[in-house]
Amino acid sequence: MSTEIILKAFIALLPVIVLIIVLHRLDSHRLLGTRFIVRMFGVGGGVAVLCSFVNAYASDWLGTELTSYSRYAGPLIEESIKAGVLVYLFRTHRIGFLIDAGILGFTVGAGYTINKFTLEATFEYLLGSDREIDEADVMPGIGMPGTHGYNIIAPSIAFTYKF
Repeated sequence: MSTEIILKAFIALLPVIVLIIVLHRLDSHRLLGTRFIVRMFGVGGGVAVLCSFVNAYASDWLGTELTSYSRYAGPLIEESIKAGVLVYLFRTHRIGFLIDAGILGFTVGAGYTINKFTLEATFEYLLGSDREIDEADVMPGIGMPGTHGYNIIAPSIAFTYKF
């Protein structure tokens, strides 16, 4: 693994981690502990592993081509599982305010993306293929680490508002 890839990964992660820290510091009630936020980051990574197995099974079961599956069914499954984590947190009364929902939703989404990219890079390395890094993946706030976090922030805040 080259130094350039590690540097690009760090640059891609920096705005995501900074946003999580800023949101946590803006929370005046401080109901979420730092350890809990780090655990939710890990839960997001676990969701990525679970989604890889579910997507493999679902794509075989549906029998669609990869482009159609990754465009329509894959995101639906992935976002539903990530939202399921937040529904669990609502049901167990771990989320009290809108800011808590935003912090945890973004953290789960960011953890998901980090682990997903790590899994993909590991499999590509083991298979002997070289990973091409798209410039959009390393653009702060625009690349995939931020996108998965932003995708789950809106439903998490909406769920909190409703319940």
